[in-house]
Amino acid sequence: MNRDMLVIIDEAPLDLAILREIFKGLFHVECFEETRPAIACIHRNLSRVCAILLGIRPGKGKSGLQVLEQLQTAEKTEALPVVLFASDAKKEDVLHAVEKGTADFLIKPFNPLTAQERVCAVVHAAWPAGSTVLDGLVQPEPEETPSAQEETDLASLAAEIAFWHHKNYDGTGYPVEQPSTPIPISAQLVRTAIRCMGYMNYFLGYPDRLDRMIRSLSSDVGRFISPEMYEAAQAAQNELAACLSSDRSAGRLD
Repeated sequence: MNRDMLVIIDEAPLDLAILREIFKGLFHVECFEETRPAIACIHRNLSRVCAILLGIRPGKGKSGLQVLEQLQTAEKTEALPVVLFASDAKKEDVLHAVEKGTADFLIKPFNPLTAQERVCAVVHAAWPAGSTVLDGLVQPEPEETPSAQEETDLASLAAEIAFWHHKNYDGTGYPVEQPSTPIPISAQLVRTAIRCMGYMNYFLGYPDRLDRMIRSLSSDVGRFISPEMYEAAQAAQNELAACLSSDRSAGRLD
């Protein structure tokens, strides 16, 4: 069996979703928000894993550098190439990661094509020719992709969402530095959607939870979201109510 699995570990579900989209055409992608199940998956699939893509601070559990060290010092996993990534990596973190044996270091927001090229280069360097899923891939010529510009635009949009969606309207949040330009509308929309989803989950079971969500969202204006985003959520109430009704009819909601 050729190696075909890319394991991705990061605390942010949106970043995992974006990375899955970037690599799903190249590998069998397994994504994890926590390190323990990720390590268990790696051990179960040692003969399939091509590489591990690891956020430098995966959140729940050990830090990325600790996980890197754990993998590099264990006999069964020491040969697996690990690529670290971060948004605001400090120079000492990068140097430490190199000392610990990382195969490469990527900085968010990702350029999808660059991320693919660098991870594929790591995989090619780590394993003998003919032993990975990449050896059987036939890359299409650029002219055979009529929607290349659309894909580039979508990738750029995904990159700005991944970078900015934890940034609050008042300037707090992540990334910690103040932006020199306004937070992109795409990221503001995702930030607002995250707040809405949190309130909807909090009020699960209430017959008027949509109204409760809108009222709660009003307290976010000026801090987490902009007045325009709140107005957009208010304007979409009928559409949201229709979606909730449809989900209940389909049995997808309690």
